[in-house]
Amino acid sequence: MSRNKLVIFFILLLILSGYYLYLNNKSTKSAGEPYAISVICPGKSTENLSVMKSGIEKAADEMNADISFYTLTSDNDANQQIKLLKREINNGANAVLIMPVNSPDLMKPMKDGDKIVPVIVLQSSLSDLSGLVNISCNNDQLGQNLAKEILQKESSSQRFVILNRKSSPELCGGVEKVLKDAGVKPSYLDFSDLSQDAPVHAERILLQHKGEVFIAADSATLELFGKAEKVLKSKAATNSQIYGVGRSSTIVSLLEEGIIKAIGVENEYGIGYLGVKMAVDRINHISCKNMSVNFVVSDRSNMYHPENEYMLFPFVS
Repeated sequence: MSRNKLVIFFILLLILSGYYLYLNNKSTKSAGEPYAISVICPGKSTENLSVMKSGIEKAADEMNADISFYTLTSDNDANQQIKLLKREINNGANAVLIMPVNSPDLMKPMKDGDKIVPVIVLQSSLSDLSGLVNISCNNDQLGQNLAKEILQKESSSQRFVILNRKSSPELCGGVEKVLKDAGVKPSYLDFSDLSQDAPVHAERILLQHKGEVFIAADSATLELFGKAEKVLKSKAATNSQIYGVGRSSTIVSLLEEGIIKAIGVENEYGIGYLGVKMAVDRINHISCKNMSVNFVVSDRSNMYHPENEYMLFPFVS
């Protein structure tokens, strides 16, 4: 090999080595410095994510991570999530935890971002997450178990309404399997309006569908319709049956009062904790696989059973 060719070869080698070090340093840190991990939420606040947030913060304390939470200016805004994801990667985050909104537009940005720093997906209902580390529960099975619980309490001859199917298609698919086997064909209402007028809107829907069985596919919708049902019950104006998935202090209170009949709850604390652990592992080049956390379906009669109490009251020692 001539001298000129050797020089060119070594220059190319140096360029490639420098580029590799640049990419590698995007997801590593100096010894002793905390891991910079960004958490991108799917909505305007973290109020309904309090349990998961606690799991994230607990893991961060144990694993020397510095956590930054980012919310959206409007709920379920895919474009804003994409911008936040790209910004946090460009700003030097060692890893990103993201709870993506239910939009296929997130897929490519998440997969592209994962080539630069670890992108860990939490609680996603997106169908194609191949190549990404995903932590969630088995939503299809949760939906099936919830539907079986509902059919133990309600007659299959009643009218069933699924609220906000688009917020969790996999979970609703599980619900629909069980209802179909029982000869039930549900109707659907997409309720994305969570503005100040939302309570009035929810009450109006319940009055229009008196005595029907409502199944909410997400926590915000379940809480909204549970509160609306409580208001109407106080006026003896309706007697609808409210079920759904999700956990908040309000939802648990409504379950205890018998306003909400039964709920499905996933181990949100575990999702948050494992998200940070997997992010740190991947920063340190330890391979990770998808993980499925446990869940429970609980009603008023068994909410204080140990396995259910742990999920419903995670802050009680």
